[in-house]
Amino acid sequence: GLTQLAALHPADQAHVLSQLDSEVRAPLLSRIPQPTLAEILTYLKEEPRQAVVDELAATLLGPLLDQVDRDIAVDILHDLPPERAQQALATMTSAPDVAPLLAHPDETAGGRMTTDYVAFQRDWTVQQALSYLRRTRPAAEQVFYLYVVDSEERLEGVVSLRQIVIAAPEERISDLMTPEVV
Repeated sequence: GLTQLAALHPADQAHVLSQLDSEVRAPLLSRIPQPTLAEILTYLKEEPRQAVVDELAATLLGPLLDQVDRDIAVDILHDLPPERAQQALATMTSAPDVAPLLAHPDETAGGRMTTDYVAFQRDWTVQQALSYLRRTRPAAEQVFYLYVVDSEERLEGVVSLRQIVIAAPEERISDLMTPEVV
């Protein structure tokens, strides 16, 4: 049970959890304290980690990803279905730091994170970007972070919805965006 698991080192807890069947593991996960669970995630290999993440309640995932190393959070987000990745990102306080890292040079604009994303051109004004959003009416969970792409759909940066909303209508997207972080 949970008591025996808690007595183990996080690396050993990770090993035990990776061996358990989903129906045994899933109820345990919600009872493991978040800092411990974050540490366990760092010790899990990719496949069992993906299974564990799939079993976590959506509300736990964002706050949990705030507690793991950024590179692990990025790996986990890349492996999630697009909608779930967006939901997790929307609840993460570290999202402004993590979102730019989702774009690796070998990825296209949305990379593997999402195939249904909102992308702007860097030379658009805030007014043009807002008009575009009003016209396309993207699903709410897609517009916390918006991608800035060139004419070839290559990622150039990321901009938050908040930045767009508070900026002057004539400001350029290129002045607001966070350039791609490698």
